[in-house]
Amino acid sequence: MKKFVLPTFITVYLLALLMVGLFIFNVALKEMLENRMLLSVTNGVLKVQDFVRYYLSGHIAASVDAHRVYETAVQNRYFHDLVLANIGFAANDQLLTHYTPIVFPFCLALAMLPLNQAYIVFFVVSVIALSFSLPLALNALGKRPWLIIIATMIAVTCNSQAVIAIRMGQPSWLILALECLFYWSWLKKKDWLTGLSVGLLFFKPHYGLYFLTPLVVARRWPALLCCAATVSLLLGLGGLIIGFDNVINYPQVILKNDGEIVWHGIVSLRYIVNIFYPNAQAVKISLVVMAVGLFVNLLIWWQEKKYQLNQTWLICCTVLLCLFTSPHTYHYDLTMLGLLAVSLASVKDFHHKAAKISFAIYRFILIAYPGFSWLSLYWSRTEHGAYYDPLQSLMAIAMNGTLLTLALICLFDRPKVEQGQN
Repeated sequence: MKKFVLPTFITVYLLALLMVGLFIFNVALKEMLENRMLLSVTNGVLKVQDFVRYYLSGHIAASVDAHRVYETAVQNRYFHDLVLANIGFAANDQLLTHYTPIVFPFCLALAMLPLNQAYIVFFVVSVIALSFSLPLALNALGKRPWLIIIATMIAVTCNSQAVIAIRMGQPSWLILALECLFYWSWLKKKDWLTGLSVGLLFFKPHYGLYFLTPLVVARRWPALLCCAATVSLLLGLGGLIIGFDNVINYPQVILKNDGEIVWHGIVSLRYIVNIFYPNAQAVKISLVVMAVGLFVNLLIWWQEKKYQLNQTWLICCTVLLCLFTSPHTYHYDLTMLGLLAVSLASVKDFHHKAAKISFAIYRFILIAYPGFSWLSLYWSRTEHGAYYDPLQSLMAIAMNGTLLTLALICLFDRPKVEQGQN
């Protein structure tokens, strides 16, 4: 009976996820065809998806004002012109962007196409990248059944945050794809690909730093060299596009403007910090929290050879530390949890009861998360929208902290020492 009920329940669960995901994508497609997905006006209020921010950055970078790309007045002028040209609406809103110089070569490529076509290219590239890299990661320790791969793909792409991410035009699927490439190439010792994936992750430096740690601790010099070359190339291209003065002064730009960010929807400890401190102070405290997270990541990787720690659990802990302590982890970045699927099939036999129980809870949370994410999404709404509800952020922080704790227990599970054994 158990052999029939459990597979049936999982099948129904996955089909429900798939149907909800396809329904949302179908709605998005209809909005795209009606030219109201990325930019729309409801009751005189302009709604803008995040993809427009990337597109706008590329649009300015392709103009004569490229070297003034971080100036508020320039951004607002080009944004108003973009809105007027696409939907004929005279906007008064601001749309401030402060992306790293590394991002601009990609933004510039997008800006060569009309807005909707650029989004379609972004969507197709994201789907292809994840469809290639996730199965690669899942098969890194041995070939998995194709049904498991399909089930994992559904769970990873049809949870609420993954759907929201791609609909908004956030590169979360691409970030997950790069993490999957990192995982596969790290295990297979493909140093050039490892370095390339980490280098590309530096378009969000607060994520790239966490994945740089293993390269440094393991002294994977070819990977470090490839990573440095990738970052240098992208910084060089960024400098040629927006000016090297903007590259050099970027830390000042981000520190000056980070205190003005909308912190609703953040799902890291930064959210807790912002509850108790103004944004300006929260920025500094959050950088300290990230430094602590990076130090913990360094410590656990440093113990890898001494305790012969499992590489899969190490990388899963790195992902969770990144989500838990990074200062700019938003709700759509929970898509990164998809890489943890590589640890759902126990990669080793656990020795202690605490580790066995921890793994069972860990696996239950990850399997339940896609469905629960849809249920919790509409529990309450704020002026910022359902997925910006404070409860959503607090639940995500609690989940990430719990998963991290459970993963660390599994990571440091050691064989029992027999009596009389030194």
